Amino acid sequence: MQKVFGGDRAQLDREVEASLGSSGQQDSTKTFGKTVRYPVGTVAWVRRGSARYFLIAFTRMSSSLPANVESSITDLQIALAAAWAAVRTSGQQEPVHVPILGLRLARLDLSRTLLIQLIVLSFIAGTRQGGPPRMTIWIRKEDAQMVDMPVLKEWLRGLCAA
Repeated sequence: MQKVFGGDRAQLDREVEASLGSSGQQDSTKTFGKTVRYPVGTVAWVRRGSARYFLIAFTRMSSSLPANVESSITDLQIALAAAWAAVRTSGQQEPVHVPILGLRLARLDLSRTLLIQLIVLSFIAGTRQGGPPRMTIWIRKEDAQMVDMPVLKEWLRGLCAA
């Protein structure tokens, strides 16, 4: 948000709304924030220069304060499958860059290593019918020490050998 949109949340909101059109549903019980809801697996995409950003919905926010977010591994899997389908149709076969999804506010309470494994497996499954030639997973500096790189390296080695 800060890096790509210079902190201009209103601009990001306009572009997301333009991407999604009228696919959401008004939630009259919501007492704060945005009141349009989108189902898990909804994918919006916005463009900045030549880059495309695919934004996926995989959490549910409470309708009243205090704000509470719910998510599950299944929600993340549904959203990732939808993301790979969107990338396949709108990504122009460009490599994909993905952060570790499911941390902090998503409250999935899974290790970073396991989240990376889920993302990799979903990418493989989601791009069997075509899609980008490769994916890079970005790990924030603060998260790097919490990723078990030796385990991940061995897992990827086994996955590539299969």
